[in-house]
Amino acid sequence: MLDSKFEVLNSIAAALRAHGIDVSVDPDTVCIGRAQWDNYSKQLLTMLSAAPMLVEGEKSFHVFASEQYDASGALAKYSVKICDSAKREIKAWELDTKRGKHTHLYDLGRKERSHAPFAGSYTDIAAEIMEVVRMYDPSSGTIRDAWFEPESSVKIEDDRRKALLREIQAARNAADRVLYAGHKVVRAGQDARDLAGVAEGFFRALPDDSALRPGIWDNQLAQWGALHDKMRSYVVSFHLPEIVASGTTLTTFSTTTVMFNPDLISSLPDDVRPTVRAAVARLHDLIDREDWVPKTRAEFARLGLSASAKCDTDPLRLLAEAQDALLQPSSPETSPSGVLIPMREAIEQAITWLLPQRPRQEPAPTWREKIRSIGRQAGRATVLVDEFDRLAADATKLIDALSGAKQRAYSRDDVHMLFKQALIFLLAFLRALDEKKLRSTPPT
Repeated sequence: MLDSKFEVLNSIAAALRAHGIDVSVDPDTVCIGRAQWDNYSKQLLTMLSAAPMLVEGEKSFHVFASEQYDASGALAKYSVKICDSAKREIKAWELDTKRGKHTHLYDLGRKERSHAPFAGSYTDIAAEIMEVVRMYDPSSGTIRDAWFEPESSVKIEDDRRKALLREIQAARNAADRVLYAGHKVVRAGQDARDLAGVAEGFFRALPDDSALRPGIWDNQLAQWGALHDKMRSYVVSFHLPEIVASGTTLTTFSTTTVMFNPDLISSLPDDVRPTVRAAVARLHDLIDREDWVPKTRAEFARLGLSASAKCDTDPLRLLAEAQDALLQPSSPETSPSGVLIPMREAIEQAITWLLPQRPRQEPAPTWREKIRSIGRQAGRATVLVDEFDRLAADATKLIDALSGAKQRAYSRDDVHMLFKQALIFLLAFLRALDEKKLRSTPPT
């Protein structure tokens, strides 16, 4: 919809469109690259802004939004405000350098409740915007009782019509939640199905067990067994799931992509390689459906892993350096070390920054042990410890592959794949962590 630099707006617009809300933007409202001085953080930020229009049925709304990025390209601030067709403010969601994420609620255009804490994601903002769009009454300029649970004290003799309308509104809201949850379940199922198709083609092409080390077979068996159990749980008991937070689908994605490395493919028999390379091409297509960089940046921000742009060990700065080298190479050929070494350092620094934020400090000499320790102490309740064991094993292989950029002759396709594998691993690992379990020791 917008320039790809819009991290927040593009994520929200995609979610709204998936639920049937028309989103359009007048190019004249788009501004990219305006410099803004942030007095609280004492740094110069680059601002993007736009004013999309939302339409559902006969109702229309204006959204006034801005995003501000620091010198490393990390999101520092945003503001998303929804207004009715008369441009009366209804609700706003903001991230700023002083108060963090919060919301503002307006009554007839007047700010009613300010700086209410808000811990949600872009998807949560989109869900709340959908609630406003569907529950806003243009005639009164107010939001009808959202997610209303009828009170037992309703006076039946006086308020039957009112009570009935409220029940209808509550049923519609509940239906919206079911549709929203259903969309997430369908997306998780589609991702798992597509990835299973790629993996099946790969493993069917192998002649026998001797093609891979026993540990790889065991790791894959455990990971796909976990994903099988997760998919069955959605069938057996449909509920409002934490699809992304559960980590299972994303962890399987990471474990499978890490396995598809250039060294493994080159070690396979000649008659097997064409089939395997076809599976890898399908995996490329599957990976390219997502824009992984903004999602990964959002997880860094959620966990508080950001620092001054002058900090050489800032994983976000290292991630931006790797992406720049990939998208804008300094020579006709992409330099493997220019992309993969900063990417390896971004992973290592993210892990290093998380270590002191563990609730309890304990020895962890290797990267594998560091990840397992962080996961044991700060993992989400919905993520099994086994998933961190598999991520830890992936990290070891991935760091070795990224380090090989200095010695091995990687093609441009190999570099692209390893960069994406590293992004997916980072996203799977960071999303599996609960920021509430981490100590408040922001990096400097």
